[in-house]
Amino acid sequence: MKEKIGSRFALLVGLPVGLTFSILVLIASLFPPFNFLVFTSGLQVFWHPLIWGGIIPFSFIFLLWYEGKKISNYLITKNILLSSFIFTAKLNMKLFLILLFTLLFTSLFFGISVALESQIKSILVSTITLLITFIFATIVTTFSISLIIVKLTQNKLKKSENNV
Repeated sequence: MKEKIGSRFALLVGLPVGLTFSILVLIASLFPPFNFLVFTSGLQVFWHPLIWGGIIPFSFIFLLWYEGKKISNYLITKNILLSSFIFTAKLNMKLFLILLFTLLFTSLFFGISVALESQIKSILVSTITLLITFIFATIVTTFSISLIIVKLTQNKLKKSENNV
């Protein structure tokens, strides 16, 4: 029962934010300067709507549910801010590993039309960008969305304990 509470709040609060981000990424990829950079770097498949409209959102939904199940365990031994950080860091780490794997897979197997040197540079720049985004997203979401999710879970757990 405790696990379902964390998963429910993670999905209710985190899912709209994550899906909005995926939609914004898809919209941004339509602008000509960005689209040109994607084309010249050989990362067309990474920005394909199937990736950002399918694989990433479904991975995000699963990870929210999976990591949300663990929030009650984090709250037992840790304070709310540390619980929020752990929830965010684990979720983002897994999500960004999926992104990195997708980036590498699409670059290596579908970037054949681009010179190897250019392909390596684009992978390096994309990996650094993903890393910076990971750090930024972990910091920002720890003190915002994840904190809300953990606090709602904590309140619901306290309420259910008082009713027993």
